[in-house]
Amino acid sequence: PDGCEINSPAPGQAEAAQVLQRYPALARGPLAVYAGRLNRGRRVAELLDVAAAIKPLMPDLNFMIVGDGPIRLDLNAYAARLDVLE
Repeated sequence: PDGCEINSPAPGQAEAAQVLQRYPALARGPLAVYAGRLNRGRRVAELLDVAAAIKPLMPDLNFMIVGDGPIRLDLNAYAARLDVLE
């Protein structure tokens, strides 16, 4: 018969478990994700400003930035100054 094995893990399930193990805060509440190139034209620093502004109002909201680029280290430092780096 056609179909999928019911007892087999879903695609990506192992990867998701690894991410949650590495970043347990992600399992605590809603998650907003940016995935893309980290360069000045993408205005990712503004997303960090938003994260800092929302943090007192929605402490369970998590932000994750996924990507790489020429301003990655600058963004990490800025996130640390805003106290939104975990």
